[in-house]
Amino acid sequence: DQLLADDRVENIVANGFDQVTVTEVGGRRIPGPPLADSDDDFENRIRQLAATAGRTERRFDDAHPFLDLRLADGSRMHAVKAAILHFPILWRCR
Repeated sequence: DQLLADDRVENIVANGFDQVTVTEVGGRRIPGPPLADSDDDFENRIRQLAATAGRTERRFDDAHPFLDLRLADGSRMHAVKAAILHFPILWRCR
């Protein structure tokens, strides 16, 4: 939530809950904080966003492993739940 509210943050890329890279306006990339307590918690948070963000509820599970959302602030969120990975991947772009 803090990263989403920060106007200096342009993009957030997470490979699992704790491998986070933040790109600031101007292109500077820095390590970001963990986005959850575990990969399972991270996946649950993505599911919650899928259910509550946007105009219609969307699923994020094994049957629907790709998620594209427009968040309330106008930014886009993309998530992939790949069968070969053990953690979800998330992109958030302004």
